[in-house]
Amino acid sequence: MSAGGRALRFAAGELRAAGRSAGGVRGMRLQDGDEVAGLATGRGDEELLVVSEQGIGKRTPFAEYAVKGRGGQGVRTFRASARTGRLVGAHAVRPERDDLLLVSREGEAKWTRADAIVRERRDARGAAIVRIGRGDALAFCAPVPRHGGR
Repeated sequence: MSAGGRALRFAAGELRAAGRSAGGVRGMRLQDGDEVAGLATGRGDEELLVVSEQGIGKRTPFAEYAVKGRGGQGVRTFRASARTGRLVGAHAVRPERDDLLLVSREGEAKWTRADAIVRERRDARGAAIVRIGRGDALAFCAPVPRHGGR
């Protein structure tokens, strides 16, 4: 997943094992000025969750992303703009079992349930997850197993 909102799904088997000093292989071709925002490996009961700097997010079933070869530019999954900000995270979540921890640049932490985040198609815009203070932005998000665990 790129910060600009593009996602590429490919088989993990396409990545080869490499030593610590190796250069690695290209997973996704990024556009100028873009950067990696997250990586998610999904299983059958999980969904892709994306969250932007301004607290906009959505959940999308992994089945909506066709498996392609690595090295491509991916497909649009989020429309990053001045209003939404760029993506700060992409995670595989189990909505009925996970919560989401959101941390702003100013250090404010917020929690929400993953199943409270709107579930939409890949090309949908998403909806507000949390309210972000003026001049602040989200810096980090992470799924956390709800009490009772996985």
